Amino acid sequence: MLRISRPVRGARPSLSVSASIRALGAVPGPRGHRTGWLAAVPLALALTFSVFPSAQAGRLPVLVRRVTPGLVLQAVGPAATEYPYRAGATPGLDAAGFVIGQCTSFAAWWLNSRGLPFGVVTMGPRGAGWFLNASSWDAAARAAGFAGGSRPAVGAVAQWRAGESSRRRDPDGTWHLVSAGAAGHVAIVIRVLPDGQAEWLDYGFGGRAVLHHGFGFAPRYLYLGITPPRG
Repeated sequence: MLRISRPVRGARPSLSVSASIRALGAVPGPRGHRTGWLAAVPLALALTFSVFPSAQAGRLPVLVRRVTPGLVLQAVGPAATEYPYRAGATPGLDAAGFVIGQCTSFAAWWLNSRGLPFGVVTMGPRGAGWFLNASSWDAAARAAGFAGGSRPAVGAVAQWRAGESSRRRDPDGTWHLVSAGAAGHVAIVIRVLPDGQAEWLDYGFGGRAVLHHGFGFAPRYLYLGITPPRG
């Protein structure tokens, strides 16, 4: 079962607090509740300053990112081992606004490193998608106008909602029945096998903030910046 692991040290944020508030204020909140979100901003900032030392300099990650029409995910990018938040012990947020060392942070880094602007709030073809914990990513993708489905594709995000189970195979051939925790789980598909299995990379599997390489069948796949597979 996936657990929330202890996060690792993050990178420098890149947006001022005031700019973050203005950007978030211009985006409808989850389910359109803009007023409720704005009311929560001061609390969110207070929690950020108290929990994440990197925010104390008055700067925050870029939380709102926009995918321009026609933008596609690049096929080539940094190796997974170059994920910059893999070592350390200080809690923090990554440059996209996700807790470092978690599956969402790794997936966001992968997408951004391949040319797809992606953050906690991602503006897609249809509007704003709020990509909060991994369990909400399919709903956020739909809200933003990105397709999803049951067939894996290279570059797709494999996603599990809270409590969902699926079969997973380790590189040594050992099969497991794994279940996502309360926050859900996401992974990046890097290859599709002839039998329909997906080969993926992720962080946070087994509650550990380390890179993991696995195979198997996810409940669904999100096609962010890629063409959905046929069939």
